[in-house]
Parts: sequence; structure tokens; C-alpha cells
Amino acid sequence: MKTNAASSLCPLCGGTGHGAFEKNGYLHHQCDRCASLYLEPVPSPEALADFYRRSSADQNSRLCWEGGNQHAHASWCRALATAAKLAGTGPLLDVGCGAGQFLAYARTLGWAELEGLEVAPDVAATARRVSGAAVQEATLESASLVDDRYAVVSLWDVLEHLPEPAAALRRLARLVRPGGVLLLGVPHRHGITLRVFGSRSLIVMPPEHLFLPSRRGLRAATDRAGLDTVRAETTDVRLREWLDVGKRLGPRAPSAGPPSRGAAQVRADYLETYRRITAAGAFGLVQSVINVLLRATGLGDQLTVVLRRPPTATPPAAADRREASRR
Repeated sequence: MKTNAASSLCPLCGGTGHGAFEKNGYLHHQCDRCASLYLEPVPSPEALADFYRRSSADQNSRLCWEGGNQHAHASWCRALATAAKLAGTGPLLDVGCGAGQFLAYARTLGWAELEGLEVAPDVAATARRVSGAAVQEATLESASLVDDRYAVVSLWDVLEHLPEPAAALRRLARLVRPGGVLLLGVPHRHGITLRVFGSRSLIVMPPEHLFLPSRRGLRAATDRAGLDTVRAETTDVRLREWLDVGKRLGPRAPSAGPPSRGAAQVRADYLETYRRITAAGAFGLVQSVINVLLRATGLGDQLTVVLRRPPTATPPAAADRREASRR
């Protein structure tokens, strides 16, 4: 995939970084200020759009589209309960909605005005069918959206796929009405899985994940977008990684030669194992206990942030102009 030249500045906090490691031909830097990881250079917008429109078995993120979200229900419920208290159950927009799992879940909790954005046409069609929501086939930049409309905007495992997260957050702040809520879920730079497996972790999957944010880095970016942090917490463990712990920690496989099993079969095997584990009666109880520990220690693999646009504040458009004047 072709790349564009990019600044060495961290896309979240603006700090400088140093080369940390290379994976799949992509150089990852670590920010010296906030410790977030980020690609440099990043793929061009055209290359990224082409990548996500392909129905490719190599896209790890398609696991989220195909199923395997039962583990997220507790976090979704907790986040939506907070959002409803702060902003009510008004219009909800899910950016990068995948196959509509979160939108369908929100509907079961009483949210009726549901919209989504999804760039992959086949996945967007599934989202409409599953959730009954109005889903546009568009990116955040190209979508036809009304500012100040939404009580809640959500991005679950989406922000880290965007080449300009700071600009995206400012756009999202304009979409949320004053007093409204933005829900973010991103892979956690300092989660237990990335700490143990390092660059071998499946969380490190360029060109899908363009950066992996720390708490500090994400807080810097959301503060600059004019959003107030209501709650930030880490939960969940990346089950797929730990089901294949021997492969993650063992010797690196030789680069030459075909894989013993196709990517589609590996994905299917994981989804079946995941289904069996999450269907077990004790899963919810075990997960709740683990999440209490992960919230307390900050070692969860998922960083979930509830943000609020202040009821009265500098309009995001003015904040955009002020930010541009600093450059």
C-alpha cells in the first residue's frame, strides 16, 4: 500500500516520537509525551478507502462485523445508561457502525432515533437489516449530517482507524448538540495484552489501526476538541489473543511459505470458539469480576470514554478556527 509523507508529531497530543518497531512493513512510533503508538507515514486516504471497501479475509476488523460482540454488551449498557442520564434518549449516531450490532443493542434499551455510518457497502446493508437504522454508506468527512443534532454519537473501535483523529473529534463535537454525549471505545495502549505480547499482538494491525492511544494521549485530543471527560475506564481482555497464546509468545514464524490454514478458516474457528465461551452461563459473572479488576488497575484492553459537549461553550466551529490559527 502506498504511503504519504507524514509529520513525526503524535496525532493525539502533538508531541514528538521515536521509532519503536516495524510490523508488516509499517513503522510504528511511540510518542515521548503521551506514550501512544502511531504509524508514520500513514496510508493515503484513497488507499485506506480502497482497503475497507474490499471484502478481504485479511481485514481483522471484519471479525467485529461478522459477530463476536457479546463481551461488549456490559460496556455498551453502562455507557448508554450514562448517556441517557446526561442527554436523554434522543437521536443517536453510530460512526463506523459495522453490521449494526450496537445500533440493534441500543434499540433494545429504548433508543428509537438511530442512524449509522459505514463505508463498506455490503456491511452497511447488513446494518440496515439488523438494526432498522438509517445507515449511510459514507465516511465521517463525506456523510450528509446536521450539526448540533445528536444527543449521542458513538464510535466503537473506529477512531484508531482514522488518519486525522484530532480533526475527527472536532467534527464529532459539532455533531453532538450542546449537553450531548460522545461515546468512544478504542484499544488501550497500556492494556494487558499489548503489555504482554508487544508488537506480536493482533491489536497492532496496520494499516487498520493507525494509532493505539494511551489515556493521556486520548485525553489531550478530546480536551483540544472542547469535550469534557465524564468517565474513562479500561475493561475487557482480547480473547482471541489469549486463545492462541502459544503462537503469540512462541518463535516468530518464517516469512516465506503459505500458511497451513486459510485466513477465513482461522476466523471461522475463532468465532465458533468465541460463541461457545460467551454462551456459557458463567461468562457474564466471570467477565464482571474481571472488569472490576481491570477498571481498578487500568490494565483493560479496551479504553472506554464518555465525553460531553458543554451545554454552553465556545462553538466547535470557532474552536476549529482557533486551532487552525495555531498551526
